[in-house]
Amino acid sequence: MTPHATDADGLEARGQGEGGFALIEILVSVTILGIAFVAILGGMATATNTSELHRQQAQVDAVLVSAVERVKALDGGVPCALATDPTYLAAAREALPVSGDPADPDHWGDSTLEITEIKYWNGLEYIPDVVACEAVHAEPQPLLALQEITLQVTHPRGRESNSLTFVKDVGSGVLPEASP
Repeated sequence: MTPHATDADGLEARGQGEGGFALIEILVSVTILGIAFVAILGGMATATNTSELHRQQAQVDAVLVSAVERVKALDGGVPCALATDPTYLAAAREALPVSGDPADPDHWGDSTLEITEIKYWNGLEYIPDVVACEAVHAEPQPLLALQEITLQVTHPRGRESNSLTFVKDVGSGVLPEASP
C-alpha cells in the first residue's frame, strides 16, 4: 500500500492517478445545463405560441377577404343600410367556417363577424349618417350610389381581430355625366 501525500493542513491530496471531479465542478455543470434547458424550453414555448398566433391571423384574414367578396358580389345593395342590415350580414356570414360544436373554442359563431360602419357617398365625401343618406336619396340630384362598408372579423379565441373597409356600388344612384 502506498502512503498518501498530505498537504500543509494534514489533508490528503489527490493522487496523480486519481482523476475525478470535485463537488463544486459538478454543481456548476448541472447549473449551466439547467439554465440552458430552461432557455431552450422557453424558446420552444415562444415558437409554439407564435405559430398559433400566425395561424389565427391567417384564418381571420382569409375569412375577412371571403366575407368582403361575398358582400361585394350581392346584386345591387341596400340603399342607406344600417350596420345591422340582415342582407349584408347574411352574405358576409356565409364566409364563416362551419364547425359542428358551438362549445368548441374554435367555433366561428355569428359574433365573430360584424359590420362596424357603413358610410354613404353624397357626391363629395363619405358621410356616416343614415339620415343624411336618406336625404341625399330623396333629392333629385346626381348621386354616386356608393357605400363604404367596414367589416371586422375576430377569431373565436379572441386573440386576433382584423377589419377591412371597402366600397360597394348599390346601383340605385345616377352617375354624373362626364365633362367634354
